[in-house]
Order: sequence, then structure tokens, then C-alpha cells
Amino acid sequence: MLLVVFSIGGDRFGLDSREVVEILPLVEFRKLPRAPEYVCGLFQYRGKIVPAIDLARLAGTRESHGFLSTRILLVRYPDEAGENRFLGLVAEQVTETVKVDERGFSSPGIHVKDAPYLGEITRDSRGIVQRIEIGQLLSPDVRELLFQPAEASA
Repeated sequence: MLLVVFSIGGDRFGLDSREVVEILPLVEFRKLPRAPEYVCGLFQYRGKIVPAIDLARLAGTRESHGFLSTRILLVRYPDEAGENRFLGLVAEQVTETVKVDERGFSSPGIHVKDAPYLGEITRDSRGIVQRIEIGQLLSPDVRELLFQPAEASA
């Protein structure tokens, strides 16, 4: 498996590269008033309006810095109807991919109730990498806010 690796607060995390549609440069977002602070807002991708979240803010740290290595990881997020919708994930230090053996992942031994998106861990020559579970990133309320039913958006 190939992981797209990024950092949150100095720790390394990864997404299965098969879940990443494209890696985009950081753009200006249209803010969503009264949305949770980790929701960056909306941006345009090939004629589609796409919501984005800041992974550092979601994890409870500070807002992601606008470094040259800060990117938007465009992923497909499963909505309530089981359809895949685009979601942008703002992440820092998106500078590498790491090839890992899928059988090398194991439970971290801890389950953080407020962070169900934290998946299994693996190790490489630089240390621990924790997998992010895309389908667990958004609470039902935020999912409803960001992904209106298809008939409402038409």
C-alpha cells in the first residue's frame, strides 16, 4: 500500500493513496458562517463546489499554516446515501509517500472517542505513521451541513 504522508502537530499520519483523487495547492476558501472552526469553507474544483476541512483544527491543534508544503488532499467521502462526494482535507507537510505492507498495520491500543478517524498504526524508518479513516472524519451534523442531498443541490 502506498500512503500519502502528512503532519499534524509534528506527528505523522497517512492516507491510502487509492483514496486520494488529487493533491492540490492551497487556495482561498469561501467561509461558511457558523460552521465548526475546522471547516475551512468551500472551493471550486473543475466546476464543482467542494467543502474542505483543516485536519490540524479537527485534531484540536491550531489552524494549518500556509506553508509551501501545505496542500489540499482531495478525497472521495461517502455521504449518507452511500454516494462518494469530493471533500478537501487541508494538511501540512505533504511531501512524501511511503510504501508499507498492509499487514504491518496494528491497533494503537487506544481509542479516542472524539477522534474516530484515527486508525491503525504502522512504522517505517522515520517512526510511527497513523492511518486516517476518511469515512470517520465528519460527525453526522457536519456531514449533513457539508453534503446536501443530491436533489437539493440540483
